Amino acid sequence: MYSLVVENIKCIIAAGGLGTRLQEFRGNKSTKILLDVNGTPMINRQISQLVNWGMRKFVIITNPEYFNMIQEVTLGEFKDLEIEFTIQEEPKGISHALYQARDYVDENEKIFFVLGDNFFENSPLIILISKIFMKGHVYSQLK
Repeated sequence: MYSLVVENIKCIIAAGGLGTRLQEFRGNKSTKILLDVNGTPMINRQISQLVNWGMRKFVIITNPEYFNMIQEVTLGEFKDLEIEFTIQEEPKGISHALYQARDYVDENEKIFFVLGDNFFENSPLIILISKIFMKGHVYSQLK
């Protein structure tokens, strides 16, 4: 029942940061969401988990410098998903990043917004999110 609710939610992933704090970590030369975590780029681990929860539609917000790399890494792995991309030209914060996705979301479409450098494993959080969306409420979590 919950995955049916989640299937109708568009997931927006903010992946526009430059990842300067993790550049040079383990030889990383790019944004942190492309950092290898157990053989998989961080962004792909996150998308895989969201797919396991039932999500199929994504908008990835990235910066101009890493747009092509992020697109190549994600589309190469997830050919059967609906993944769209948009660019945040300047790093003006999280709310500005979310605003960049406005043209990719219908007026009454439900969204699930996550940061590209946060990933999670199996979690009862999806049940909570599903219940909230079924009732038409908004859920926000700060880390």
